[in-house]
Amino acid sequence: MYRFIHDQALFLANQGKKMDDLANATFYPKALKENFSTRGYYSSLSQNLRGVYNYYLGYYDGNPATLYRYAPAETSRRYVADLGGAEAVLQKGRKAFAAGDYRWTAELVNLLVMADPQNMQARALQADALEQMAYQTETAVWRNEFLTAAQELRQGVKRLRLSTQGPDMVRAMTPEMVFDLLGVRLNHEKADGLSIGINVNFTDSGDKYALELSNSVLNNTKGRVLKNADVTLTMSTAAFMKMTVGKVPMADLMKAEEIQLEGDPKALSAVFANLESPDPMFNIVTP
Repeated sequence: MYRFIHDQALFLANQGKKMDDLANATFYPKALKENFSTRGYYSSLSQNLRGVYNYYLGYYDGNPATLYRYAPAETSRRYVADLGGAEAVLQKGRKAFAAGDYRWTAELVNLLVMADPQNMQARALQADALEQMAYQTETAVWRNEFLTAAQELRQGVKRLRLSTQGPDMVRAMTPEMVFDLLGVRLNHEKADGLSIGINVNFTDSGDKYALELSNSVLNNTKGRVLKNADVTLTMSTAAFMKMTVGKVPMADLMKAEEIQLEGDPKALSAVFANLESPDPMFNIVTP
């Protein structure tokens, strides 16, 4: 089954088919189709064909018209205007819904939702279309996507307390992983122009790291010691995890003598002041 999906994806790509063409390919060998273990209960032929295409060829489909598009919200505003405005898009969406063309309804009306997220008629119509698509799909992942999007359109994003920073996760993380995470969380625009060097010494493992902030990038190098570091931190790995992952204030750890600091504390605060925590509850079908 997977060999067929792989080879079929490349066969179609070599004919000049685009990713969305692969998404609508329907041929599936009869013997595989009759084997219930190969049905799309979790993934789907449409999804996996595109996955293979993306693995080899990436996002670009070879058509320069798609190479430098406007952002979705801006594209949607222009489409809605060129289609005759919000009411015209709604009428076309309702016509498609009445005809049972839920895929087109969802795509068309999403333009209006992205252009004007406060248009409750558009949100309700798109939600209805996505709900119908959920009823019709065999793939559980797709059904969950459709229903989650419909819920967002009707009720907004449901705020949940999610955290992946449990004790087991923290114990499994290495300092390199945490340093890389800090680099990803860095607000690069706010850090622009800063040049800061930090030495980090771990008392339990004996490992030493150099953190260097320059060109809005926070690099970390194991085994390196900066001669002219702005600040040096000495601590155990457990104290480091408390500070970076557990979000225990550094001042508290210093008072408890779990962290020793030498140099300019302002240099360290300049780095940590520009770190931002991601919000996992982001919008899916609304801007």
